[in-house]
Amino acid sequence: MSVFRPNAVLQRTRLLSGEAGVRGALYRSEIRLENAPRQVAPGQFFMVRASGGGSDPLLPRALSALDYDPRRGVLHVCYRLYGAGTAALAARKPGERLEVHGPYGNGFDLSEPQKKQTIVLVGGGVGVPPLYLLAKELSKKHEVLLFQGAKAAAELLLVPDFRRLGVKVHVATDDGSKGFSGRVGELLGEHLSKLAALRPAPIIYVCGPHPMMKDVAARSKAAGLVCRVSLEEKMACATGICLGCVVLTEKAGAKKYVPSCTQGPVFDACEVVW
Repeated sequence: MSVFRPNAVLQRTRLLSGEAGVRGALYRSEIRLENAPRQVAPGQFFMVRASGGGSDPLLPRALSALDYDPRRGVLHVCYRLYGAGTAALAARKPGERLEVHGPYGNGFDLSEPQKKQTIVLVGGGVGVPPLYLLAKELSKKHEVLLFQGAKAAAELLLVPDFRRLGVKVHVATDDGSKGFSGRVGELLGEHLSKLAALRPAPIIYVCGPHPMMKDVAARSKAAGLVCRVSLEEKMACATGICLGCVVLTEKAGAKKYVPSCTQGPVFDACEVVW
């Protein structure tokens, strides 16, 4: 018997890249929520469970908000098919019930950017979706640049969506099939000197694979730029109880493990012990 009552309805699911049902495929789902929240901050996440009421999967999956329509109560999420939890969600048909709870976590601080400050987004893989909602908000008042990395051109996400917001998109692919040939951190590195010369200096927001975020955080620090990272840790409870998503941080010389679900997932990159 399900621990939670189904409280959402799947509207539709689209395959974004890869082969349907095959591990590694990328999907986008639109979910209508009951008792929908008034707002969802960029960087916040939801716990989603698509089980039919049995024990598999027992735990929900943490999925960042890609987009949110508060008028209709419709949440958009993007995810890669890894195991039973994401496979169950990808297999659901429109109209079927889901268990969705949230939003959780501390998202990006929309009040942080100064007037006329350029915003630099750096994303890779399923770390790109939360940056879309951030770009949607910040592009209303700021120039926004996106540096996106992927293994190949087929795995680049939401590029037309970002461009419709007026975001200037730069892409890097590991195999050279689109844009810069190499890692997205290397691509960013080619632009950092010009970006660092801007006044006010840009803020860099990052989400993606851990090695990519570590690389971008180091480059940002060397360039003297503020960098915020949204850490993609595995989360089970979203309340800080299970301590399965702890991150080692350091402030004023004191190191401490903190749960990223409650004190993140967005952190100052300089406070993360990489």
